[in-house]
Amino acid sequence: AAVAAAAVWWFFVRCRRCCSLLTSTPFVQVVFFCCVCCGRTACVRVSCSAFSLRFSVEPLCLSRSATVLVLPDSTKERLELLGCFADITLAPQTFSAVPSPHHCLQQCRHTNPQGLPLLVGLAYGGHCFCGRQLGGIARPVAAAHCNLACAGAPHGQPCGGYFHTSVYSVRDGDTSSDIPIVIASDRSRLRGLLASMNSILHNTAAAVTFYLLVDVASQAVLAAAIAARLPQAVFEIVVFDEALVQGKIKIYGSRKSLASPLNYARYFIPTLVPRLQAERFLYLDDDVIVQGDVQELLSTYIAPHHIIAASSDCNWIAEKYHLFQNHYKHFLNFDNSHVRELDLSPELCSFNAGVYVADGSAWQQQEITSQLLYWLELNTREVVYGNGPAGGGSQPPMLIVFAKKWSEIDALWHVRSLGSPLWTTHLPVELVLEQAKLLHWTGRHKPWNAEADARFVPAYQRYAVTLDGL
Repeated sequence: AAVAAAAVWWFFVRCRRCCSLLTSTPFVQVVFFCCVCCGRTACVRVSCSAFSLRFSVEPLCLSRSATVLVLPDSTKERLELLGCFADITLAPQTFSAVPSPHHCLQQCRHTNPQGLPLLVGLAYGGHCFCGRQLGGIARPVAAAHCNLACAGAPHGQPCGGYFHTSVYSVRDGDTSSDIPIVIASDRSRLRGLLASMNSILHNTAAAVTFYLLVDVASQAVLAAAIAARLPQAVFEIVVFDEALVQGKIKIYGSRKSLASPLNYARYFIPTLVPRLQAERFLYLDDDVIVQGDVQELLSTYIAPHHIIAASSDCNWIAEKYHLFQNHYKHFLNFDNSHVRELDLSPELCSFNAGVYVADGSAWQQQEITSQLLYWLELNTREVVYGNGPAGGGSQPPMLIVFAKKWSEIDALWHVRSLGSPLWTTHLPVELVLEQAKLLHWTGRHKPWNAEADARFVPAYQRYAVTLDGL
């Protein structure tokens, strides 16, 4: 025992400079650990109990000059979280923190170009492992043990814990030819989301991947509903961290439902879904029904220097059928000095932000998320928007940021106002049920509610997904 203690003390003293984690790592079931001087790249963790002594090599040692490894996130493989594990035997790949699980996968591919790993693991908030099997002594533990996040990981994507590893399986699938569609919803509106998904799948032969932004309360019930009713759907559920907009939302009008944090999840799409930082994608509200092929919508022309394509509130359908035509003056407070500095015309026609095609690369390059959050937060301190007849929620900041940077989609790809009784009387049934390619129940009366216009409800019922509890 004395010899062993002396040896351990020698390791500790010899390598104390690389054991920077000793002062910051909780001693949970660990009596001691020490650095082995092999280029200051690994530590020996010694766990002991009354019955066993176990050694395992882990990348615990960090040089104080270690830098964060940042790689472009261009990988097309999908990562599926398997859970939190202890005592894995995956091989360490890098000894500085990676920003996200996808960056870890890229590192694995770089160091092992001959074969794609089947498993990727992250521990200590960003240390990267990969391999083809967990090993015989690996054991699953409670998710609470993997409570650290990588610096650049989407919210809800864990990067392990102290002495525990978040393990992801690498799913085959080059998604370069699929259609990425993002839909945000909360627990009260999941029926609408499911009907939207169903309508999309019924009307296209293309491969579609859904990215579903939801609250914590919706995660399990939505996954079960899709498995039971839409088993053919390829999807990823992303839990939106409501703290991202906490204290940044102020509604001046009567529609307090516009304060729901999920209304603002669309601001963060390239952050929540890293794949979309370099791709074109569709965003749809959860109260739409798609009657056309979304391949056509995704291919909408976006002019140079524009970032999105959306539907004009002054298109030919609005003019012909006397729908209310929103202009910037209906949303923005032109008495506000910050609004006046934008040099926008109050008569500028607005677009509807509930359906749009976006260039994810341009979004990232121009830091659109930061711009949207600036105007959102400013409105809590000054009346920038929301005191006009059109009210305000997530839409006005988008009108500001995308002003003169949006292209127009075909009017048939956004027939709106179906939830507004003042305007639905003007819309002919044949336009809605036969000609329109996308229907949007903007307004208070959603198609799953009793108050909805009965003439148009069949378009929703055709794709409605019935499930207990929804």
